Amino acid sequence: MFKFHPIIHTIYKEVQEWLSSRNELQNYRNNNALSKVKKKLTEETFESAALQYYVLFPAHSTKVAFTLETVISHDSIAQWLKHNSQITVIDIGCGAGAASVAFVDCLLKLKDAGRIDHPICVHFMAIDPNKYAIAIYYQQLERLKSKVKEYDFDITLKLITESDLRAVNELREELNRQKGKWTVPCLAHTFLFQANVVSPFSTRYNETEAKRQQLVALGIPSEELSKTQNMFGKEEATAYKQILENATIDNLHIITVGTEGFEQYVSELALAIDMEFKDNNHIVARANGGELSVEYVIPETCYWKE
Repeated sequence: MFKFHPIIHTIYKEVQEWLSSRNELQNYRNNNALSKVKKKLTEETFESAALQYYVLFPAHSTKVAFTLETVISHDSIAQWLKHNSQITVIDIGCGAGAASVAFVDCLLKLKDAGRIDHPICVHFMAIDPNKYAIAIYYQQLERLKSKVKEYDFDITLKLITESDLRAVNELREELNRQKGKWTVPCLAHTFLFQANVVSPFSTRYNETEAKRQQLVALGIPSEELSKTQNMFGKEEATAYKQILENATIDNLHIITVGTEGFEQYVSELALAIDMEFKDNNHIVARANGGELSVEYVIPETCYWKE
């Protein structure tokens, strides 16, 4: 049974209280929240972001935390960070911070277990076109800053309100700024999280392919049309390779978690990343993923608890 660190439980409750205090979010925590969140899932509104945090966030964050603990393993993460105190995290389609919070949970547990006994500083970069998801992300991470101080754990933030591919240039610049701030020749370990973003990735890919087919139906030979992607995930994989090389990253750890029904797209995205990086003389190692499930303790003030 997976349990979040007590600090994570406390932060979740505090942010729910902050959301409940907002005049524009009156009565979002009620019995029909589940049906409402399904209808409003793709809306870039405050209500949609708050409903997702209330109903879906704990499960999404648990999936990432479980992946770090079981698939990648705390042993591997402890070994990677044994002699490194500076870590960068890229949270794509941040979902109000599900992956970032899961990573903090992982580090706190490693600290509690004495697996990391040196000071650490994590620079988080959140990327999401929904400004309300970014606002909830900020509320969580800002609260975590003070609560993790006793662990010799510093948190800094950069928030980017763009979609993943539009954010690439700003992300590269931010990584280079952070490298200069830390006065290091390269970023030793960067974690790139893709939690529940496979669905919008697939939508974008399918829309592009549909346009091509429509043009072919209008009589244009397919060989005369540009093809931006010859496989799902190619566009994203190319962007990640550019980030790694231009920002001088030593080790880039890419963690992809997709919700039920998108297993095949997760596999295809992993394959595209493998091919893109291997073809450019990088060493690629893949953890054993697949279809997994996890039971978890529901935090106070979550929809399922109430």
